Amino acid sequence: MSSRRIIIAHHRPGDVTSIHRKARAYPAAPRIRTFSSRRQQPPAVAIARSSSLSRCARTGSCLRAAPRFAARTLSSTTARTNTVLPPPPASSSCVIPQLDIRQWYADPAAFSESLRRACHLTGFFTLKHDIPLNLVDDLFHESDAFFSLPLEQKLKISYDDSPAFRGYMALGTENTDGAVDCREQLEIASEKAHDSDDPESYEGRLRGLNQWPDDNDGRLKDGVTSFVEHASRVSHELTKALGTALDLTSDAFLPLFAGDPFWQLKLSSVRLPSRGDDGGASVLEDDRMSRMGVGAHTDTGFLTLLLQDESGGLQVCTDGENWTDVPFRGNGTFVCNIGEVAEIATGGYFRATPHRVVIPLSLLRSGASGVVTRRLSVPFFYNPRLEARVEVLELPDTLVWDRDETAMMKERRWKRQGNEMLRVYGRNAFKSLARSHPRVFERWHGDLMLDEGGQLKKREG
Repeated sequence: MSSRRIIIAHHRPGDVTSIHRKARAYPAAPRIRTFSSRRQQPPAVAIARSSSLSRCARTGSCLRAAPRFAARTLSSTTARTNTVLPPPPASSSCVIPQLDIRQWYADPAAFSESLRRACHLTGFFTLKHDIPLNLVDDLFHESDAFFSLPLEQKLKISYDDSPAFRGYMALGTENTDGAVDCREQLEIASEKAHDSDDPESYEGRLRGLNQWPDDNDGRLKDGVTSFVEHASRVSHELTKALGTALDLTSDAFLPLFAGDPFWQLKLSSVRLPSRGDDGGASVLEDDRMSRMGVGAHTDTGFLTLLLQDESGGLQVCTDGENWTDVPFRGNGTFVCNIGEVAEIATGGYFRATPHRVVIPLSLLRSGASGVVTRRLSVPFFYNPRLEARVEVLELPDTLVWDRDETAMMKERRWKRQGNEMLRVYGRNAFKSLARSHPRVFERWHGDLMLDEGGQLKKREG
C-alpha cells in the first residue's frame, strides 16, 4: 500500500499557480492522474468546469409527468399566467444511495464502504441526519416568512451592498448555465470581519459580515446560527468518513479545514416570476424561466448538504446523458453531493456530479391558475478555510475503481478556456463569485478585473 498523506500548505503571497492534472481520455482538456488498483483501471476523467454545460443539460427528448407535490402558497400576487410548459423530464433509472449518519457511529467500516461507493459512482447520496427536526421545521418556517416579505423590505439587505457577496438576491439576479435562474435567495457565510489590507489577498476579500432582516426579532438569524452549528458537525463527521472511505485515515482531509472552515449557506426560493418583481418584465421574457429553476452546474466547494421541501424538482446527471429525480425523503434527510474540491483532491475518484432544479409541475400549474407558489431549499456548503491549498491525495494502490468506463466516456465534461482552478481555495472561490456576480465585483473590487479566460488580475492604471 502506498503512503497515506495529503499535501497542504499555507498560501504564499503572489502564488496563483493553477492545479495541474493528468488524464488520458481527453487530450484537449486539463489532466488528472489515474489510479492503480486490483482491477483494470479506466482512463481518468478531466475535471475542469465552466458555466457552459453540454447539450444534455438543456434538453429532454421524452416527457414524464412530475408528482403533484404540495407547495407553499404565497400571499396574493399578480402571477404569471401562460401556457403550462412541463419541466425538463427525468429520463434515468439511477438510484440515489441512502445512508444514515447513525451507522457511522455504530459501524464505521460499513458506513465508509457505502459512502465510498456513493461518492465514487454517483457523487450524490441522501443522508438521514440527527439534527433536531423542530430546528429544521423552524428554519423552513422562517425562510418562508422572509421570502413572503414585500420586495422593498428584502432589498434593504441587498446583495449589491456587500463587498463579501452576502445578502438578498432578487428573482432573476443569478445566472447559471448561461441563463437567468428562476429563484430568489439570501446568501449567508462564515462571519468574520475583513482583516487584511493586502491588495493581493483576494481570499481575504471574502471575509465579511452577514446581512439580516431587522423585522422578525432575530428569529431568522438565530435559526440559521443553530442550524449551521449542527450542519457543521455533521459535515465534519462526513469529512472524516470520506478519509476512511479512501482507505486512508479519518484525518486525511482535516488539514484543509483546520481553524476556520469557510461554510456558506443559501436560503433559496424557486418560483415563477410575477409582474411585481424587480426587473420582472425582463425576467418574464426569458423562456427558460418557465421551465428551469436553477441551471445545470457542479458545486465548486468540498461537500454540500441540502434540505429541500416536498415540492420536488432536483435532478442529477450521473451518466452524462440522462437526468434522475432526487425525491423528498422528509426533513430528517439531507441530500448530499461531492464538490469539485473533493473531486480534485481525490484525482477524480470522488465525482462532482452535474445537477439542476427544474420548476416542479405543481408550481407550473398553480402559476398558470394565478396562484404563486414556491419551492424552498437550504443548501449548506462545507468548504476548506480560505487560505488552504488544495493538492491531490496519494491514494492507496488497493483502492478499487468501480465506475464503468463506458459511462465515464459518455459523461461530457465542460470547461471555460483558460479557467484553471487555483490552488488556494479562497482565491478560487473569489474568482467564481466575481464571474457569477459582475455587478458586485465591479462595484466593490474595481481595482481588479477578469481577463478573457476568467482569471483575476490587477487593473492597470
